[in-house]
Amino acid sequence: MVPQSESTITREQAAHIAAEWAAVSDDSVNTTIDLHEVDGGFLVDLVVYYGSGPFEPIGSASAVIDTHGHLREVRAA
Repeated sequence: MVPQSESTITREQAAHIAAEWAAVSDDSVNTTIDLHEVDGGFLVDLVVYYGSGPFEPIGSASAVIDTHGHLREVRAA
């Protein structure tokens, strides 16, 4: 668990940052965001899909939000 301090963001702040990162302007596109607390910040897993079921996957992405609120997308090697 990340200790809270003035320079450490909260889970709610991280969720807001993740939601802004994942925002899609197309109403037919849906996103699911999973936020996990890790050492040094939060891990964000994003799944993007069409429809409300059965789903048509578009893609996925991951990012890390550090304790200062900076988001960095993680790409597989």
